[in-house]
Amino acid sequence: AARQRLKEAVDRGDVEELRAAIKNGEAAGLRAKDLLAAQKAIVELGKRAEALANIERAIITEDPNLLRSAINAGERVGLSAKDIDRARSALRSMLERIACRRDLRDASGQRDIGMLLKALQRGETAGLQKDADFEEAKNVLAEEEQKLRAKQSLQDVLAGGGVDDMRKALADGRDAGLAAHELQPVKQALDKEERRIRALAELEDAMANRDAERVRRSLREAERTGVDAERLEAARALLQELERQAAAATMLREVLQLRDADRLRAAIEEGQSAGLELTEGSLLQEAQQALAEEEEKATARKRLQDAIRCRDKDTLRAAIEAGRACALLPEDLEPAERLLEDLLAEEERKARARGDLSQAVASKDAGALRSALTEGEVAGLELRELEEARAALGHEERRTAAREALNSAVNSKDVGRLKSALAEGEQVQLDQNELDEAKQVLADEEQKAIAREALQHAIRSANVDVLHAALERGQNAGLSDAELEPARQALLKAEQKAKAHDGLEQALTSRNPESLRSAIETGEEAGLSGAELAAARQALREEERKAAARMGLHEAVENKVLDHLRSALAEGEAAGLDDAELAKARCSLSDEQSKAEARSLLQQAVATRSP
Repeated sequence: AARQRLKEAVDRGDVEELRAAIKNGEAAGLRAKDLLAAQKAIVELGKRAEALANIERAIITEDPNLLRSAINAGERVGLSAKDIDRARSALRSMLERIACRRDLRDASGQRDIGMLLKALQRGETAGLQKDADFEEAKNVLAEEEQKLRAKQSLQDVLAGGGVDDMRKALADGRDAGLAAHELQPVKQALDKEERRIRALAELEDAMANRDAERVRRSLREAERTGVDAERLEAARALLQELERQAAAATMLREVLQLRDADRLRAAIEEGQSAGLELTEGSLLQEAQQALAEEEEKATARKRLQDAIRCRDKDTLRAAIEAGRACALLPEDLEPAERLLEDLLAEEERKARARGDLSQAVASKDAGALRSALTEGEVAGLELRELEEARAALGHEERRTAAREALNSAVNSKDVGRLKSALAEGEQVQLDQNELDEAKQVLADEEQKAIAREALQHAIRSANVDVLHAALERGQNAGLSDAELEPARQALLKAEQKAKAHDGLEQALTSRNPESLRSAIETGEEAGLSGAELAAARQALREEERKAAARMGLHEAVENKVLDHLRSALAEGEAAGLDDAELAKARCSLSDEQSKAEARSLLQQAVATRSP
């Protein structure tokens, strides 16, 4: 009965029933092996209960990793398929909720409306309506939709909205939290439109007041802010009209100061054309009055000019009186007044000039003649009245020029200039003492010229005696040391050459190599030509060859070599050594030849006795 109860308890899998059955079996005296199956069943049931509790705990904590581990543990301890399927279903739901939350957070972070809508729909399906991430995503979606509406409103007002529309769109954009760069285009457009409205109002007011400067300034601003072309064109036309009137008024003021008739006339025409009014006290009226006055003055000025051209004293007086009557300025009257005074003084001046010319001609003084002629020309004397004085001045100027040329030639000591100046001086009859001094200088310079030519000839000749004679003549003529120096140097060189020639003659006579070498060197230093040195150089070559030949003979005699003796004798003979100098070498050659023949005979004899 106890075993049956254990079996039934194991089959039913009830822990309490198993414990009671085990206790009953132990009381019935069952053996341990009979109780083992029930005890194992209790252990397995405990593991299953623990695994099921772990699954529940993982579901409650929303920990997918823990739930996965609990499912695996439940499968290992043999949980029912129902419990395992329920746990897996809970895991899938849990993973879906986690993915939904992640999507909600990503969409909220990126603030993308499409992503937000999709994530919210998925979260709603997953039952996350009360979840914090779900609420945050809903709020972000509401904000982004508000921003989208605000952006669209901004775009709409940019496409074609008024100032009020732009202001409202900007306020909505700020409320929606749009960034500054998103609001900037509309801000700029609003600022531009407000500036355009202000510029148009200012332009209208300036045009109404016909203030040229305000119109100009307002027009520039209106152009910058985009006021309509028709209004701008009207403003430009008005400005052009106002500026022309202002320029015409300025011109009138300027010409009123200048009082120039032509410019007054042109300014009046321009003022009338520009539309200036002709009223009492206006600039136009003032200019017309000034023009009438200036035309009267112009007539008076012309009369003065005509009187000045005709140079008639009575006409000048009448023109001056007329000019004073129309209030011409002193500077307008002055030329005629001065001319009248000049005409009156002219006759008196001419009379004085004639008297001065007569006195100057009588005095024969070039300065007085020149001064009197200048005054006569300035005073307006006729040419015939000046002829006598001019002839006298020409003669005196020629004498002065001749005297200056003579003095200059004396100072220069140039023979040609002295001759020419003396000829001119004699022709214009200079004083004899002036001519005598120049003649003496000419004689001295001619002697010096002859002495200089003699020096040049002596230098070219390079003859010692000729050079001595030329130097003596130059010293007697008073030539300077600088002029004598080239001849002295030529004399020194000629004497050196003569001395070198003597040395060469002596060396050629002695035919001593050292003497020849020294004489050649001295001749080269003295500047002797190659032809003058040729004989000495040839003698030196010959003597040097003889000396070399003697040395060769001496060495050949000492060495006693047949070939050397033969070649040394041949060179000695070619160099021109005498027989006495060759005798010893010839004897030595003869001896050596004899010895060579004896040696040859001995060698032949020895050779014939060989077996």
